[in-house]
Amino acid sequence: MERLDSLLCRLEKATIILEAAAVNSMYRTSPIKTSSESGNPLSVKEFHDIITGPLSEYVLYSSKIGDVVKTHASVVERCFLMEEEILKLASECSKPSDSELTLIMTLLGKEIEEVVKLKDNNRSNRFFNHLSAVAESVAALGWLSVSPAPAPYIKTMKEAAEFFTNRVIKEYEEKDTVHLAWKKALMSVLTALELYVKKHHTTGLVWNARGKPATASKLSKSSPTREVNSNCSVALPPPPALTPAHLAAISLQGKNQSPQSALFSDINRGEAVTSNLRKVTDDMKTHKNPKLREGPIMHTSRHQVNSSLNNTIIRSPAEKKGCLELKGNKWVVVSYFLNFCVIL
Repeated sequence: MERLDSLLCRLEKATIILEAAAVNSMYRTSPIKTSSESGNPLSVKEFHDIITGPLSEYVLYSSKIGDVVKTHASVVERCFLMEEEILKLASECSKPSDSELTLIMTLLGKEIEEVVKLKDNNRSNRFFNHLSAVAESVAALGWLSVSPAPAPYIKTMKEAAEFFTNRVIKEYEEKDTVHLAWKKALMSVLTALELYVKKHHTTGLVWNARGKPATASKLSKSSPTREVNSNCSVALPPPPALTPAHLAAISLQGKNQSPQSALFSDINRGEAVTSNLRKVTDDMKTHKNPKLREGPIMHTSRHQVNSSLNNTIIRSPAEKKGCLELKGNKWVVVSYFLNFCVIL
């Protein structure tokens, strides 16, 4: 009986110890693994490996294709650099408030929006299928806001991109192998991203519970956009400077308007050009008023004609001298502008 009591006491002590350990494990935050080489968390380092590996290969083949595909790739690179900054922030700070989190994600959203805009602005471009595939792919970076299963979301975006990459293959399979390598590089970026999220952020973006709450201002201090613009080979050219000769030509053009420019200025007035015309009422229409077919045509008064024509007709800059003469059995009347006193 004594041995049974002692066993029960020992069992109770073991139960208390196990319960205490279980409670502690619920609130304990395991230390984030860091890379011995860079000092950054392992998750951040492995994401950087995607940028220097598959992404750089995609950028390389995009530059070989050239045109807007090259520019598109540089904007995509900016998106990945911005996401890397957010991952660094998450490794150092705890999860922010909903309002701050929205601001942080908005910074990434603006970069992604630039990729989509560039695609929409080049719908007539011969590489539109390339641009569409990339626009679908870059949406995968939005996994940061997806929980509890961000990896399947990336897979969905990858499948959407494959719809357009298959078109690229169909078009260039027998023409240029660079496009096939470009497609393979783009898909490898998404595959690497999916594996990365499965490994480090299985149920959503992981924050450092031991750090201070994250703020969007910490991201703005180290904007990757400036970094890319300084190193980017696809730099936009500055606007051409206006020389004194250009300025003089512009001033002369403003002073001496040709008849053509006057015509175009009237055309640019739009609906205002016809604002002074009289409205045709139903009683003036032959199909509405059958009486008009029976009787003579009704003329408006001379005063009304003068007032309406003066408002709508524009005089030409140089009017010719009027001519009124009888040639054979016909009268020739030339260059009589709004002169109602001509007697034949």
